[in-house]
Amino acid sequence: MTIQFNIKNPEGLKQGELLIYNGKKFEAIKKEHLLEGVMKDFAVLKKEFEILREQTKVLKEQINKRQKRFLGAFVKEVK
Repeated sequence: MTIQFNIKNPEGLKQGELLIYNGKKFEAIKKEHLLEGVMKDFAVLKKEFEILREQTKVLKEQINKRQKRFLGAFVKEVK
């Protein structure tokens, strides 16, 4: 059986707050508070992604230089 109460703003919720039942009572929590940990993890992963992107760019340049040197050993430059 489900009982539904239609109550306007039962805990005096402000905009951006969620009502959460923790087993004993209802608590008003802001969405930002819930997402805080996720956003920190996301920032760390974003930094790590940027570092990896820069490393791949450097590796790609090094590989291109090595390939040019290798091919340059077999090909004569004509002026």
